[in-house]
Amino acid sequence: MKIHTSKNKETFVCDICNKSYYMKSYLTKHLQLHIGENTFICNKTFSDKQNFDIHKKTHTGKKTYKCDICDKKLSSSESLICHKRTHTGEKPFKCDLCEKVFATKPNLKAHTRTHTGEKPYKCDICDRRFSEAASVRNHMRIHTGEKPFKCDICDKRFSHAPSLKDHSWRHTNKKPFKCKICSIELTKKSSMKVHMRTHTGEKRFKCDICSKLFYRGEHLKKHRMIHTGEKPFKCDICSKAFSSKSNIAGHMRSHTGDKPYKCDICDSRFSLASRLNVHTKVHTGETPFKCNICSKTFHNKPNMILHMRTHTGEKPFKCEICDRRFTQRHHLKSHKSTHTNEKPYKCDICSKTFGVKCSLKNHIIRFHNRDKQFKCEICGKGFYLAKLLKGHKMIHTDKKPYKCNVCNKAFALLSYLKSHSRIHTNKKSLFNATSVKNIYFKINAENSYENT
Repeated sequence: MKIHTSKNKETFVCDICNKSYYMKSYLTKHLQLHIGENTFICNKTFSDKQNFDIHKKTHTGKKTYKCDICDKKLSSSESLICHKRTHTGEKPFKCDLCEKVFATKPNLKAHTRTHTGEKPYKCDICDRRFSEAASVRNHMRIHTGEKPFKCDICDKRFSHAPSLKDHSWRHTNKKPFKCKICSIELTKKSSMKVHMRTHTGEKRFKCDICSKLFYRGEHLKKHRMIHTGEKPFKCDICSKAFSSKSNIAGHMRSHTGDKPYKCDICDSRFSLASRLNVHTKVHTGETPFKCNICSKTFHNKPNMILHMRTHTGEKPFKCEICDRRFTQRHHLKSHKSTHTNEKPYKCDICSKTFGVKCSLKNHIIRFHNRDKQFKCEICGKGFYLAKLLKGHKMIHTDKKPYKCNVCNKAFALLSYLKSHSRIHTNKKSLFNATSVKNIYFKINAENSYENT
């Protein structure tokens, strides 16, 4: 065994293959790969020969006990008994505090620590503590960089066996875990557990600052950064900072133009998997998110939240200069350009400049591209934008989802309601006493720019 020192850290190097480790105990375990089957140097002691013989199989890899259901092989009869419970569903060990049940006694013991907060296992490098010995062993691979689990198909390596198993499903396109309620299929059992909470409403993770609840621990972790203002991930190109690694990865594609996520139906491409998931629902017609006030349904939760603000009147985004408030963040961003007069987006055809990118996009569609490709199936009227067609279709139905809070009069379009609301507020000077028809077209045009 060689001992090397670099940057004030000792490294323990294997004399046979030169592989290095930060801890002597990990080198000791590694040496088992080079020694004979009957020699053991881990110094673990046992009270009886039976347990010692079972332990030796962890070094030799010998598995003599076979499951008669799935043919999986295990190293001991006790392991086989525990394994069979995955087929039978038997969970004989019950928690005295929350009555949750488990298939094995060690799992119950580890669970009990979630109540007591006990974390007896400590990382020798960073002092982080864990409730299970297996967790600290897995954690150590972050420091050592060891990735012992390799994919047989693409040679990608992983630090944990479950990560390799989850990865392997990508090659087979199989999603073995199916939700019994909504039939969604997922590759991970842990993902299915989290998904089930969307049906049960269970939110186990609570913010200790604002008491907001979350389905997942990582969502709580990201949420806390709102309170701390922490944004540890910085873009090397534009210096914009982000609170999560996934957010900066998505942002980098705005510089590279990379759109790796492709729709199997219409070949549209997206920079984020979440945007592809939302888009797919356009083809399936799935609208799982429902407004509990007017029962309108939506493809995704963010759109439903935005819609809810039309009922509640909530405008959470405030301009620091003039105190004007907005329902959406990008509306505030567009508004701020009116104070700075900054117009960085320029039309290549007529050189007109705009404060926001969506305004430039709408300008090109409305004035340079005369093709009104979005046609109403009922009256044949054409529109430059899909959202204008969608709003127009409301005229043909009896639906009037937008209601005045003052006189309870209902309207088919939000622009109609906005125009009507000025009757109560006496804001007529904005339009110089123009006709009602012109008021409608002006408001509708403003909405198309604002809401894009």
